[in-house]
Amino acid sequence: MAQGTDADSLLLALNGKTGKDRLSLLNQLGTALRESDQKSAFDFSKEADSLAVQLDDLSARSRALENIGWIYYRQGQWQKSFEYSSEAYHLSLKAEDKLQAARLMNNMGALYYEQTNYPKAIEQFKNGYRLATEVNDLATRIRSLNNVALNFSQIGQQDSALA
Repeated sequence: MAQGTDADSLLLALNGKTGKDRLSLLNQLGTALRESDQKSAFDFSKEADSLAVQLDDLSARSRALENIGWIYYRQGQWQKSFEYSSEAYHLSLKAEDKLQAARLMNNMGALYYEQTNYPKAIEQFKNGYRLATEVNDLATRIRSLNNVALNFSQIGQQDSALA
């Protein structure tokens, strides 16, 4: 398994954990590995999804599905990515988890970007920015704004990217 020290520490901590503690670690592993070790990230995220259903934890299930959707995104499987990301977004709204919803708006925006549907991507990224602002999450706000500017530049509206 290709991983760094953070993932190594999470993996060690996973041993013997059950319930919500295991669920949290599984989601952290899915997030930590989804760029570098997609197979392991997928397996951890699928287990997290199953456990979240058992524990009736909508936010954790949303996070697990977000990771699965992102893995499909990285593999160029747009439809699967869209389906998992959409379900994750609806779960985050149901759980009233605005930060999770903001991250998912950025994921959805990335999908629209890949389809060269820049106006729809901009809409998603702006929604992500709005939600991240409501929960005062600077990192997600920056990611959202950066993506808004990128999409405006793709359609030749650099002046809008500055606004």
